[in-house]
Amino acid sequence: GAGRRFRDVVEKTPVNEPEKIQVRPAEKILIALMLQSKGIAQKGRNLIQLEHIYDERVRNIMEAIWDMASSEVVISAEKLLNQFDDQQICNLISEAVTDPALQDLPPQTAKRMAEDCISQLRQVWSERQVRELQRKLKEMEDQGLDEQTTELLREHQSSLREKESSAYRSGKGEDLNG
Repeated sequence: GAGRRFRDVVEKTPVNEPEKIQVRPAEKILIALMLQSKGIAQKGRNLIQLEHIYDERVRNIMEAIWDMASSEVVISAEKLLNQFDDQQICNLISEAVTDPALQDLPPQTAKRMAEDCISQLRQVWSERQVRELQRKLKEMEDQGLDEQTTELLREHQSSLREKESSAYRSGKGEDLNG
């Protein structure tokens, strides 16, 4: 009797439990690195678009860091934490900044790691776009709309790839010359 009831209780999580933040390792590392270095924060701001980030709350964290980076204050985890009362967001920030693997990195290493994380986020995002396109293509073919639509989506797909590589070259972000 009691055993079964206990399991029921465990399985029914309360409704008001906020959903867990979906954060990718790359995002977490980036949060930590951007909080350690204004240069990295500005680079992140230039190279990442919010749509590259899956979870709304992770976007909020990134935006808050970029705001700090653009006004001339010192970036700190403490200041960042003061901007949020969402417990999960605060936990995530704390986890990121206390990660032992990310403490006291030489600037070069930190910069390289940040660049890796950024390109990973962008890649995951463009792969998701491509998958989405392929799904649409398939749907359209199933509806017998192939010729012109397929053409259209193919163009879109190649422009995505183009955008992806050109964004890197141009460094995107005219407002920051620092």
